[in-house]
Amino acid sequence: RRPHSHMTSRLRPASRSSLASTFGNVDLDGDVIEPGAFKDSIKQPGAVKLLWQHDAKQPIGVWKSIRETKSGLEVRGQLVLSVQQGREAFDLLKAGAMDALSIGFSNVEATNDAKGGVRRITKMDLWEVSIVTFPANPKARIQTVKSAFEAGQVPDRKTLELALRETLALSRRQAKAFMARGYAGLAPPSDDEVAPEVLAGLQALAAKMRAAVA
Repeated sequence: RRPHSHMTSRLRPASRSSLASTFGNVDLDGDVIEPGAFKDSIKQPGAVKLLWQHDAKQPIGVWKSIRETKSGLEVRGQLVLSVQQGREAFDLLKAGAMDALSIGFSNVEATNDAKGGVRRITKMDLWEVSIVTFPANPKARIQTVKSAFEAGQVPDRKTLELALRETLALSRRQAKAFMARGYAGLAPPSDDEVAPEVLAGLQALAAKMRAAVA
């Protein structure tokens, strides 16, 4: 039996908060999550892991907040872009190729509706939430994906330097020069080595950085 999907989220690499578990609806596995089922698990949000496709060997970020609302479980997370799968997950989310979440849990307390074949879960130990391709709960969808700049944040130095190298194809030296001296760090003769499209990308990045810290 696969872990259930009951989560949508705003993910911020470097995510408007959404419902992680929609209380009251029957998922494709015949389960209904009742209000209060997550109450004990979310006392320590950091213990709930953010994974890729339920693979315990592929943590790709952290859940920054998890709480129950009257409608369901609300979550907000942050991808770690220095991890390769975290970067790939972000690209897939931004492109709309991935948009679902699924939860992994154990120690279930539930009542069974023999007539309807529905299991009503009243308590569980939530231990992970994954970005997945196909969720058990069709309502478990990611709402918003934002970069740190879009969220009005400045990413950490390591993440930004890596983005310069991978997204704009800068060399290690060029990326370090930009981090140390800004756009001026790529002044002649350095910018002779940089393609026009890369320079355009750097100018756009510099503008975003100025706006983020203004």
